[in-house]
This record gives sequence, structure tokens and C-alpha cells, in this order.
Amino acid sequence: MSSQVGTSFPRMSAWHQPMIPIVLAFGLGIAADRWFWGDASPPNLWLFYLLIGLVVVSLARLIRTSQNGVAFAFLLVSVALAGAARHHLHWRLFAENDIGRFAQDQPQPICAEIILTSVLEPSVMSADPMTFPEPKPFLRGTAYAVSLRDGTTWRDVSGRILLSIAGSESPCQPGDRVRIVGKLMRPPLPRNPGQFDLREYRRADRILAQITVEYPEGITLVKSATPWHPTAILGRWRLAARRILHKSLPESDHALAQALLLGFRNEIPDEFEDALLKTGTIHLLAISGLHVGILAGAFETALRLLRFPRRFRPVILLLVVIFYLALAGGQPSTIRASVTLGIFLIGCMIHRSTFSLNTLAVAALILLLLNPSDLFRPGPQLSFLAASVLIVVTSTSLWSSQQLPEKLLEPHRRWVRVLRRIVRTQLFPLFLLSPAIWLVTFPLVINNFHIVNPLGVVLTPILILPVTVALLTGFLLILLGPLIGVGAVPLAWLCHISLSITQTVITFACRFLPWYWWLPSPPLIWVGGFYALWVIFLVWGWQGPRWLMRPMFFGLTAWFLGGILIFTTPRKAESNELRFTLLSVGHGLASALELPNGEVWVYDVGSFGNQRWSARIMAGFLWSRGYTRIDTLILSHADLDHFNGLPLLIDYFRIKKLIISPRMFQHSEPALEELRQLLSESKIPCQVVSAGQKWDNNGCRIEVIHPPSDFTARNDNAQSVVLLVNYAGRQILLPGDLEGEGTLAILKTPPITVDVLIAPHHGSLRSQAGELVDWCRPQWLLVSGGESSRASVAERFQNQVPQVMHTAEAGAITVVFSSHGAEVIPWKPQ
Repeated sequence: MSSQVGTSFPRMSAWHQPMIPIVLAFGLGIAADRWFWGDASPPNLWLFYLLIGLVVVSLARLIRTSQNGVAFAFLLVSVALAGAARHHLHWRLFAENDIGRFAQDQPQPICAEIILTSVLEPSVMSADPMTFPEPKPFLRGTAYAVSLRDGTTWRDVSGRILLSIAGSESPCQPGDRVRIVGKLMRPPLPRNPGQFDLREYRRADRILAQITVEYPEGITLVKSATPWHPTAILGRWRLAARRILHKSLPESDHALAQALLLGFRNEIPDEFEDALLKTGTIHLLAISGLHVGILAGAFETALRLLRFPRRFRPVILLLVVIFYLALAGGQPSTIRASVTLGIFLIGCMIHRSTFSLNTLAVAALILLLLNPSDLFRPGPQLSFLAASVLIVVTSTSLWSSQQLPEKLLEPHRRWVRVLRRIVRTQLFPLFLLSPAIWLVTFPLVINNFHIVNPLGVVLTPILILPVTVALLTGFLLILLGPLIGVGAVPLAWLCHISLSITQTVITFACRFLPWYWWLPSPPLIWVGGFYALWVIFLVWGWQGPRWLMRPMFFGLTAWFLGGILIFTTPRKAESNELRFTLLSVGHGLASALELPNGEVWVYDVGSFGNQRWSARIMAGFLWSRGYTRIDTLILSHADLDHFNGLPLLIDYFRIKKLIISPRMFQHSEPALEELRQLLSESKIPCQVVSAGQKWDNNGCRIEVIHPPSDFTARNDNAQSVVLLVNYAGRQILLPGDLEGEGTLAILKTPPITVDVLIAPHHGSLRSQAGELVDWCRPQWLLVSGGESSRASVAERFQNQVPQVMHTAEAGAITVVFSSHGAEVIPWKPQ
């Protein structure tokens, strides 16, 4: 199959392949409906779209005999309206009894009956000293709501939900009807600049609610699925395949094997997923054209060796592709690859050349019909970009002219001829294709994932062989393992060796070849412009005349290089203002100071729960502001919810200096020991400060007012580094978790007046925040905390401070000091 790829293209302009303008028009209609109306569209707008589309089609039919060009334009308009209607139905219209309409932003108790629609996947558990409290094991999947208990009666409901159940073993199977007692809420909105919008992501799958069952006893089987229910059959297949892999392979291989073969990714450890991202090999986990092509190619080779009749081979391969599509869970990348390959195989049956952009457009149209929101998701976007690059590159002279001189093709030894053939037809194309795909997907990758990882250009071709062996042996294990018994041992051994090589190479490359850089998103106009030019190149320039192709190619290259030049230009500082942002991280503290001289200082980065939470929120905020480094990072004291995000933040940013209190490491705890070792390895300059230390930065004065150098206290909170920041006659006080003896020491000093006070210890009663408020008389009291403390804090300080703002309600809060005065801006989720 692979040897014929380069010769199966029709030599025609892409615009003359009819599905390309059709899918472009359909996608334009989807985008127009999303961006033009936002969330305030008129009711039944989809009917209006369809009516106008029918009118336009009628006009096209009337004039097609005399004005073909105008009729074609009318046809494209009608297709765009159809795309808008499809998106409107998917994105905006939900049933009146959809369970999402009963959900609120905060968890509410619920008793409901649901039908499981997917396999419940266990989440990965990691023993991490930086994470507190220790996470519980949970199973996650999707379900369809059937009924909801309302008092003593049951109400019929509908709609998809995201389900999380405490435990490590699923008590039920897909298709089962179960009764659950848990907590219902909407998917959370982003509460900080640069934070991922999980609610929008779930809505794209028509999920408006999520239910968490906190105890295994909270789920009860009501009715088992019928044996021939499609969901039950698919679920049994996937569960059986996972059990076979777990039984045949060592435990260390389970997570990667089921991710590669079945699409179960929840058990991939965070550290290994980070390594995949940093090495540019994360696409190996997304079951896509690579995986489908490997399996199809291997089966095609086996059928050829078995001398299976040529005319029946496409039928067998098509059945294999359909089976694997179901087994892998029907992910968008798998659907795209399966549809493309399926059309190609159908073309082989009828002796037509079908491997072209037209085929890719058909796959795109099918995917958008199934889920129009995939147009806006980076996964499907990257998948189709890579496929378009594959089609373009395989049609070039560089690909088709890899013929070695005839004299070299007549070696005396057969193995030399085989080796050279492999190099010519397999390795060279891979090393040609890998950088091409990397360059074209570069703007989209950096825009969505903030990383530049060129190492993937080299690693992907290297890992093709072990990944191919792992896929083939794993697939054969799933199909034949139960039948051949002990005969499956060699397959399991080969699969284990291949997975071990893959993991070892990725881990080694991540550790010893750190060729990756974290960067802010580039300007959207550059990203959008690049891909607009790429589409134009595909439609008109790629197989058009040279006088058109060459200017378009050079224009695309100039836009790419020009954007990189502008993007790498250092960010200019706002020289006339100071910005302080208190981020919303739940129970914890993460804040950033943007100084008038262009420096950025971070004061604490931590939160209860997973250590990655606060680091990713801080990184997203700094990237949204265009920063690539942190000039100074201050850790107020040795509590996890104030520093556990630092290890990941060190990886994201270059930190020039770290400031700590005199007794930061006075206790010996696992988290502190890990932090000490990390600081030693990273070689970040560390400065110990005490009261009286000052910094002047372009009119901005930062002063440490606590703790004194001779101060001692029984707990860490009392020794928090307290900062007083002054600019343009305005002041902000950052007290960390100050309490007890520390607060008493501050109160003994002369009182001051500040504009903004960050509530000490998240506004808790034992922090003596009331006394501190009386001492500094702020106009604004800003509280960083979880939802549980919002009401009590507001009630406590409502008569003491003119304005109280809580991050659980307002999201991130930004304070701006300038010559025009002080302004406090909440980043309220909409």
C-alpha cells in the first residue's frame, strides 16, 4: 500500500475537487454561527438557516444552465447555512429537561438514575509529597441521565453527563442502568486569565453537568444492559481487551499499552505525559492515522504474503479498520483516519484513485456533521493539518524521486538490497515528513500548548519501529490471546520489549536532551493568517502553475518567519503603572506583581490538592501577559498551599532569584526536602530576607516589614515574609499566612495606611485579620480561598472594610496603581 501512495494523486487543482469548497463553506458556516451570535442567538435560528438555504438552492437550480459560476456560489452559500444550522442545533439547543438545566455552579446533592455510555476508567494515583491531601482513586466516564428524584417523586430528564465515582474497580458495565447518590454541578468556568475553559470543552460534547459520587456505596445497579445493546457490546469488547493486556503484560506497561491500543489515557502518569509533551511525541497517545495506517499496512502485508485474492484485500482491511475504530472508542482523530482510509479502500475496490485532499475533505465533513465543535478543537485541527502535509509531501518530487542508482540496487547480498530498500521507502520518507509536519503545526501547537519541542522531529521516526511492533503484537494479543493460550507468550514478550524501548527512549530524551521551550501564545492574527495562507496554498497553489505556486510558497514562508521575528521581540513594560494580580486557586495563594520597569515578581504559588493546579494557573496568567521569565519569586513561608506549585513553575519559566524567610527550612518534611533538592539542582540564586530589606524599581518600592532577623515563633505561619509595596502614593500589603506571634509583632509597630490588604491566612478566624485591618485601614480586602470560606469572610468583614472581594466569587483580582489612582478589577467568569 505505502509504495503506491505517491502515485495515486489526480493532477488537478484542489479547487476542482468538489468536496474541498463544500467542506470549507460548511466550516465557515459553523464559525459564523459560533462567533457572530455568541451565547445570545435568537430562538429557532436553525430553522431560519435552513429556510434561507433552501431558497438559495432553488435560485442556484434556476440559473445553473446560464450562470454556472453564480449557481456554484449560491450552492456554497446554502452549504454554509447548513453548517450554521448544524452547529446551532449542536451547540445551542438542549432539551427543556436536560439535566444540565438543574445544575448550578456549586455542588448540589442529587439522586438520579442514569445509563452508562462508556467504560469507567480509573484515574492515575501518584504518591507525591507536594500534593495534599492525598487524592482518592476515582473512576471516570460518561452517562446519559434518565430520571431525577424530586422530593418523593421521580422526574424524567435527559442529557449527557460526566461521571466520577470513588473507587478503583468499576461495579457496572456500559449500557447498565444505575441509581447514584452524589453531587451535581456544572463544569467549572475559568477563573483566571489564560486558564483552560473546561465548561466550553464539555459543552462541545453536549455535556452541561457533572456528577461526583464520593463513596462506592453511592451507586446501585437498577437494570443490566441487554446483551445485544450496541453500547454494551462495545463496552464488553473494550473491557475484555483491557483485561487481556493487563493479564499478558507487566504492570509497568499497562498504562502505555491501553493508551496506544484502546485510547484509555487516564492512567498515564503525569510525569510521563509531561515527558511526551516535552519531547514532541505526545501524538503517540492520540490514536490517529499513524496507528490506523500501521495496522492496515501490517494486515495488507500479511494478506499479500498469504496470497489472498487481491480484489478481496480491501474488504478485509476495511473490516479491520471498522473494528479498530470501535475498539479505540471512536476518537475524532481515529474517525478521521478511518474515514480517509475507508474511502481509499473503497476506491481500490472500484479501481479509482482516492488518496487526495478530496478524500480528506470528505472525512472532515463527516467529522463536522458528527460534532461541529471539532472545528475549534486543537486535536482534530492538528490531525487534519498533519494529514494535509502528508498528502502534499508525498506528491512532491522529493518523495517520488528517492531512487538510488541502479548499480547500487544490484548488491551481491540480498540483505543489503533489503536494507537499502527499507532506507529508501521507509526511513527517508519519515525523516522528510516529520519536519514538514512539525513546521506546519508549529503555530497551532505553541498557541494551544505554549511549547516548542523540535526534538519530536527526530524522535518520531526513531520510535516508529518500536511503536509499530507494540501496536501489532498488542493487537494480535487482543485478537488471538484467548485462543492460543501459551502461544501468546512470544507476542506478549515482543509487546513488552517494544513498550519498554518506547518509554526508555522518551524518558531518556526528556531528562538528558531538554530541547524544549515554554512560550506565550503568539498573536492570533499571525496564527490565523498562517493557516489562511496554508488553506489558500492547498486550494490554489499546491498543484497549480509554477508562477502561482512559488509566490504562494514564499509568501507562506515569509509570513512564518516574520511572525517568529515579531513574536520573539522582548515585551515592552507598562512604564506608568504597577499591576498586582491575586489568582483564584482555591485554598492557597498565588499572586504576581508586574513592576513599572518590566520585571515580574511572584509572591507564593501553591494550593491544596494537586501541585500542578496552582503552577498551571500561574503559568497561564503569565503567558497571557506575554512573560517568559520570573525575575523574583518570593515564598512567604513553608506551607504546602503556598509553595507546592514551584517545582512545575521552575520548568515553565526561567526564575532569576528566589527569596525566602530565615527559617523556611527549619523543619525536616518530605515536601521541604524535595524543594531543597530541587533548588540545589536548578541553581536558582536564593536570598534570605528579613525586616528592613528594600528594593526600588523605577519608582516602585518593595519593603519587607516582617519577620525581624531575630524573630522566632512556634509555627511557620507567624514567620511569613510580609511585603509592603508602594507606587504612585498607593500601597498594598502582602502578609502571607501571618498569625499569632507574627501578627502581634506587626501590631507593635506604628500603624500604616494601605489601599489594599490581602487577607492573612485566607481570612481565617485564627489569623487575627480583624486586628490587622484596624492596624492598616485598607479600602479593599482581597481574600484568596475556596468556596467554603466565602460567606463567612464576607460576613466577618462587611462592617470593617469598605470593599471585600473573594477569589471564589470574583475569580482573579487585579489591582492597578498609576498616577490616575487605584483600580481593583475582578475577573468575573461569564
